[in-house]
Amino acid sequence: MGKLKVIHIVPFIGDEASGPAYSVPALCSALSKLNCEVVLYTLAPLPERKFDFRVEAFSRSSIPTSSFGFSWRMYKSLSEDAKDADIIHNHSLWMAPNIFAGFAAKKANKPLINSPRGTLSSKALERSSWKKSLALKLGQRFALNATECFHVTAQHEQSDVRNYQNKTPSVVIPNGIDLPSLKGVSLNKEKTVLFLGRIHPIKGLDILLKSWKNLGDHTEGWQLKLVGKGDQKYVSSLANIIEKYNIDNIQILDPVYGSDKNVVYQKASIYVLPSYSENFGMTVVESLSNATPVITTNKTPWEDLQKKGCGWCIEPSEEELTKALLAALSLDELLLKEMGGKGRIWMEEEFSWKEISKKMLSLYQELKN
Repeated sequence: MGKLKVIHIVPFIGDEASGPAYSVPALCSALSKLNCEVVLYTLAPLPERKFDFRVEAFSRSSIPTSSFGFSWRMYKSLSEDAKDADIIHNHSLWMAPNIFAGFAAKKANKPLINSPRGTLSSKALERSSWKKSLALKLGQRFALNATECFHVTAQHEQSDVRNYQNKTPSVVIPNGIDLPSLKGVSLNKEKTVLFLGRIHPIKGLDILLKSWKNLGDHTEGWQLKLVGKGDQKYVSSLANIIEKYNIDNIQILDPVYGSDKNVVYQKASIYVLPSYSENFGMTVVESLSNATPVITTNKTPWEDLQKKGCGWCIEPSEEELTKALLAALSLDELLLKEMGGKGRIWMEEEFSWKEISKKMLSLYQELKN
């Protein structure tokens, strides 16, 4: 069987705090190690690292706005590249590169896979709905109709896709993880509850702060660390809440990346992601890969945490989060480590990029044939 040429399109990969900015290049890298010629089209700037596959990055125009990400050079190059491709795989929606993917696939008569990456959830559709209506008129509707198959990362995202466009088939393949080596790593945990990621209202940090306050003396000797970046007004509002509650064991810290991020996970005793909505929750995978148990909500696709013995999956409410945090903080250090170890084994067995890329390659071959 000849080598498959697969073109991936994603609006940007420069922001390492964004899930697709990690997961799309990681998928491309894993596929390049299989029987695939991989090309990634994206907008500049690129992160300062090397890639083991071809990356084409283009400057965006300010027409109609820079946030739309229009690049005539990208469209021309993509259309030419698509002529000898086997599969066109688009990631995310509502920006010009996502529209280009549909036109290029249709023009070259090649199968188009669309990975919405959470952009079809009800909460996502509510945000800036007028921009999405405009994008549909500018070609996003055409690109969606050109889709032969949707790729989703979880069952609940599959429901979102079916609610939006139920006649197009969809396949569930989760994101993977580059498993960090724990060989020689000291897993002497600090008494830290960690949130790491984008600091945004959808992450449920309001109920996290309220729950931490509710715990009172139960948090003595513990630290709650919020690590990440977000809109400065929102970050300031959280700082004001912390000051209002007069709590001195909460810190808001700058984002960390790469190996530094793994160290932060490894030092924490518990990771918490109290999101109101989450397409996949890459930070859950990162935490478990670093042998740290997780508390998250049933608005993420991680209901199996409790069944696997490595965390809690709860309703996104102040009451339920307070209960889960109290349960976690009350556990012996060795029990928390044991839970983290179970999470690591789960990630090794089901979420390595090697296994995920094999599933994706099978989907490509099925569509090509």
